[in-house]
Amino acid sequence: MSSAISFCDLQFGSCGYPPSLAISYRRLDIVLATVHHKRMRVHYFFMANLSTADLLTGFYLGMLAVEDVRTSDEYYNYAVNWQTGVGCQIAGFLSVFASEISILSMFFIAFEMWYNTRFAILHFTFLEHYDLFDRRSGI
Repeated sequence: MSSAISFCDLQFGSCGYPPSLAISYRRLDIVLATVHHKRMRVHYFFMANLSTADLLTGFYLGMLAVEDVRTSDEYYNYAVNWQTGVGCQIAGFLSVFASEISILSMFFIAFEMWYNTRFAILHFTFLEHYDLFDRRSGI
């Protein structure tokens, strides 16, 4: 089979389509979140981080799709080489790193929403309620 045909099958086949679509949309989302807004607010920063995590997940899924197509029905012949190789280590790092960025971004988005809602309703700020810079403590 020619390499051009297998490349087209990989890009437009069922295996290569979802990762390439995820990567394309996340790039667009990151560009729109950072360029479209004149002033970068905190929630746009967290959304850009979440999009970056999704982009890394798309790269990870793309690596797995390429390896799946490359080994197709003979994975047992390539399993040890893949699991002990650099490709699996990079894919594992991307998977864990993207998951951690996603979890932290979602936490900070939820915390920001809670903080803004609570202190907007109660009409006082965090520093007024919790005096972090108390002159008596010497800070």
